[in-house]
Amino acid sequence: MWRKLLVGTLALVLVAVGVFAGYGWWTRRGTPRFSAGGAWGKPAPAEAGASGRDQTAGAETSSPTGEPVAGTAPSVTARPTPSRTSSPTPASSVPGTIATPKAGSYSYRATGEESVEFGPASACSWEVQRVDMVARHDASGIVMDWNISPNHQERTIFSYRPDGVYTTYMGMSLTCMGIRETSEDHFSPPLLRMRLPLRVGDSWSTTARSESRTETTQIRVVRMETVAVPAGQFETYVLAVHAEFTNGTTGSYTGTLWISPSLGFSVKENLHISAKQSGVALKSDLELQLASFPQ
Repeated sequence: MWRKLLVGTLALVLVAVGVFAGYGWWTRRGTPRFSAGGAWGKPAPAEAGASGRDQTAGAETSSPTGEPVAGTAPSVTARPTPSRTSSPTPASSVPGTIATPKAGSYSYRATGEESVEFGPASACSWEVQRVDMVARHDASGIVMDWNISPNHQERTIFSYRPDGVYTTYMGMSLTCMGIRETSEDHFSPPLLRMRLPLRVGDSWSTTARSESRTETTQIRVVRMETVAVPAGQFETYVLAVHAEFTNGTTGSYTGTLWISPSLGFSVKENLHISAKQSGVALKSDLELQLASFPQ
């Protein structure tokens, strides 16, 4: 009798392990799949040919040939100071305006760690040392795919307009103990990330809603600063950002962004995230510094 009970219990354990392993394989197979922006992490075919070199890490990066999408802001900005690497040449020098980001591959040197919990049983944490990003121009806007770690991928879609830079979509994929969870947010109205032209002392707040959350963000242009990162030296606008998440997703995001007008986005970031949605909790404390960009 005891032998039969032991055999039956072992069989149930093996079945449970098999189901868990099978489900994990099913959820994490391939790259993340998002409903907006096309295949994840893939530059447009015209972007894949040329390459530029990361002088700090020796890594090859894609160099773009694509044009900005219709309706985006013109590529105009203040000229960056000379740097160790070649900085993009702006179209003109209109204060407070920013360029439309080039398509291609970017990399950041990172320090910090993240942790994630899937309910009460699954908890994972990891260090982050490098973050890679692929940008491309799509009918939906400027698509940026972020590989933060093997356990964390994101997609952000921006709309670059003459009056500001807006986030229209965010997707996130997290993996813990072999299980992948994916979330998506289509914002209506879109989130105003940068109000143009940028002026020191300006501030604004914006509220946007998606399928899973309401995000209320407050942003202030603190100062202008020349900052040195592994990719070189850049003139930047320093933005202080704080966001609160409610209605489905709860938590907050606090960050400092060093925005390069010549690149059209941040060359350095300090960010702190604590958020929870449908039993999935993410904590992230990172510093990112640009290491390479398309020449």
